[in-house]
Amino acid sequence: MAALETTYTVIGSTFTGTMIFKYDLDGFLTHFELVDAQLDEKQRNWLYTQKFPYTVERLKHFYAISNFTVTKGMPDLSFEAFYNLFGNKVKRTRSESLWNKLTDTEKTNAIASVKPYKYWLGRQRGIAQQQPDTYISQKRWLDDFRSM
Repeated sequence: MAALETTYTVIGSTFTGTMIFKYDLDGFLTHFELVDAQLDEKQRNWLYTQKFPYTVERLKHFYAISNFTVTKGMPDLSFEAFYNLFGNKVKRTRSESLWNKLTDTEKTNAIASVKPYKYWLGRQRGIAQQQPDTYISQKRWLDDFRSM
């Protein structure tokens, strides 16, 4: 019988990829994985020597880091989840086709970037929201909307 675990997924705007942390019922780390993640030396030093979340309590500090998005459980990476969050529901067939070609990491980052994109868009004058196929094909989640 498999042990009961809680999974947390962390993505950031300053690194690519995804960090996955799994904790047992007592809140202790049982599994850590970098999925398609690219951390530079400074980021590795920060994570592994200073801030490594070996307990759920330590992971809670990640919620306060503005360039991290922490999701409890594995994120819903379906096209439907993206399409509903993105809004502007046009060109569904083309958008879904493009979506299905993305890696799970790209899907995770694309979904996590929708809210910052919409917030940025709300501060602009005369700029319409992109169509979802354009957002996907141009990989707009790579833009740092939090700093614009």
